[in-house]
Amino acid sequence: MNKKLAQGLLFLLTGLAAMPAHAQTQHIIIVVQENRTPDNLFAGNLTLQGEHAEVSTSAQCNGSSTTLKAYASLDACFNPNHDHGPAPIPGVSPGGGFEGAWDPANSSWDNGCLVPAMYASCYVGSAVAPNYTYINDYPAFPTIILPYNQIAEQYGFSNWMFQTNQGPSYLAHQFLFSGTSAPINYPTTYSDYFAAENPTGNSTHSGGCGAPSGTTVTDLWSGFTATLLQFWPTEYTYYTPSLPSGSPAGFPCYDHHSMADLLDAGSVSWKYYIQDNTANYANSIWTAPNSLSGICLPLSSGVCDGSEYTSHVVNTTGQILNDINNPCGGTCNASTCILPEVSWVIPDGAWSDHPGDVGSDGGPSWVAAIVNAIGAQSKGYSGSPSDCGYWGKDNNTTILIVWDDWGGWYDHVAPYLSATRGTKGGYPSPPSAGPTNGQWYVYGFRVPLLVVSAFVNATDTTGGYISGTTSQGGEVPPYVHDFGSILGFIEHTYSLPPNTSGLNTCGIGYLANSTCDFPYADYFAPDGLYECGLTSNNCNETAAYPLEDFFFSGSPRTFTTITGAKYPSSCFTSASNASHCFGSNFPSDADDE
Repeated sequence: MNKKLAQGLLFLLTGLAAMPAHAQTQHIIIVVQENRTPDNLFAGNLTLQGEHAEVSTSAQCNGSSTTLKAYASLDACFNPNHDHGPAPIPGVSPGGGFEGAWDPANSSWDNGCLVPAMYASCYVGSAVAPNYTYINDYPAFPTIILPYNQIAEQYGFSNWMFQTNQGPSYLAHQFLFSGTSAPINYPTTYSDYFAAENPTGNSTHSGGCGAPSGTTVTDLWSGFTATLLQFWPTEYTYYTPSLPSGSPAGFPCYDHHSMADLLDAGSVSWKYYIQDNTANYANSIWTAPNSLSGICLPLSSGVCDGSEYTSHVVNTTGQILNDINNPCGGTCNASTCILPEVSWVIPDGAWSDHPGDVGSDGGPSWVAAIVNAIGAQSKGYSGSPSDCGYWGKDNNTTILIVWDDWGGWYDHVAPYLSATRGTKGGYPSPPSAGPTNGQWYVYGFRVPLLVVSAFVNATDTTGGYISGTTSQGGEVPPYVHDFGSILGFIEHTYSLPPNTSGLNTCGIGYLANSTCDFPYADYFAPDGLYECGLTSNNCNETAAYPLEDFFFSGSPRTFTTITGAKYPSSCFTSASNASHCFGSNFPSDADDE
């Protein structure tokens, strides 16, 4: 038997209890917001010192210099095109999405102004295109996005966080939960295809195993080869078997592995929090577990009801806040504090930052509510009978706030390319995968990443830490991050493969094939052990674990309360409160394009 495979099986069979290797984190909360780039969200507001914050209002448009224009509202009344999209044909077709925006000849977003908005119901002044705008809430005070600014300025901000995949939300959420959007594990037929677009074929914007019959998701074949840089592969729809029975090929019910497999094998508790219990929301394209047959099936009335799903997917509005705020019924200890070790927290559309719905501007307030709830638990059950110590004490928590995709907004930084990747920005190839595996689909553009913990570095005079400043060398590992960095950080924290000594195989996919036939994002993270720690002539860093540069050892920092929220935290603790605060905008369709 292959040695690595034997080691992986031994891990699974013994069911070893996870012992945190990153001793200063006992809980990880991944808050997934929607559809922004650093330039769009922060260029007009972030007050981090000078060159440290890599945000800009300078832009390129079809070969000419231009600037991004200030647009006051977070809840913009237009929605940029952000699918994978065909390239534009001047004078014939405007095109859209990544292919339309990306100019491979210049390795830039130079054609982005040629990409039209998916819809627009307002005028954005002198901007060359709606997607060439940035959020500027001033002179109103407090500005709606003030909580985001404070989190960045007090804790951690990443200059170089990239969306691992190109394209829209459905696939981004798959990558954030599974490290891939390939529908099938290697080495089966079509397992080298990446699902590349949001589901189509139904009127409810539904995805997953409970999507209506006729739903399909197009894909890209990672083995595509071409000599012309401007030539892109064709999207297909036939990559996956018919699941469930009677569904057409291309139906979004997949059997790839996910972080759930590693967490369950390591006895690490986890939950996936969504914000509504209707069938439409359960089949949301933001609810990543609903697309995995091993978690979702069987189906009852078109909604996932597999035991893995019902045990881990929480569909009560605001339950994440209730689990933090009411942790133990009055007397806290190691067994009564109920926040799971790993939490994915998905917003409602009213507080997701997704543009296009006027009045859906609760995102910064929602994130502030979560951060402040954790910060309020700062005494610890060893010092207070009613406090779980989620901030810096007995049960310290790291909060990772990330935006799922670029949303079609302009960003002045080109998608990440490392020395081993091809001209399209794909993964480097593991030994048996061939030279083109994935290079036509990864990476996408930058997205914001905020890191909050009692142990986040505080090197800037404003109190925060900025990863990847000029003084650190800029866009070089370990200061480059992607969705795989988040997955790798989870694995390191709880001593899970692939980052455990002796079990470093090929990421989440080690469960399927220990010869690394498939590039899972946790394995190829720019700050991870494969790309930077286990290969030569590839990187100039020796990071012990992904996201390592954000953290320090020593006494925990005192929590700084995040202020300036437009909406009180009570708006997010129950469906009735949310309905009162957001009216008809709640519950809001997860992705209304």
